[in-house]
Amino acid sequence: IKGSHDIPDSQAVIDLEQAEAIIGCDKQAALELIGRLVQDFPEEQAELVDAYQHNDLTTVRHILHRLKGGASYCGVPQLNAAINYLHEQVKEEVDLTDIEPAFLRVYRELDAVKRVYESLSH
Repeated sequence: IKGSHDIPDSQAVIDLEQAEAIIGCDKQAALELIGRLVQDFPEEQAELVDAYQHNDLTTVRHILHRLKGGASYCGVPQLNAAINYLHEQVKEEVDLTDIEPAFLRVYRELDAVKRVYESLSH
């Protein structure tokens, strides 16, 4: 995963063709759908960090469920994979600090999608 200051490869982060195929629309509509997903990222990230810091597994599961639903329709394969992996990790009772790398990956992928979306929509 690239560093936070690198601009990620836009095709690897956002796959508009995949989004078009999933929801049956054109690229502009797919981009708008991704934009709606990205709008919620700051709140989702803040809630995820807070839940992680408080080792609140129930809230983490809830946030991941929301993110998983949105990401599955938007053609964001790396984010989708990161969310699915973390979602599997938290199905069992677990100390969240034990799976910190998976949290960090989701956080980085959220940032990557946001940066690529912003570059594509301008």
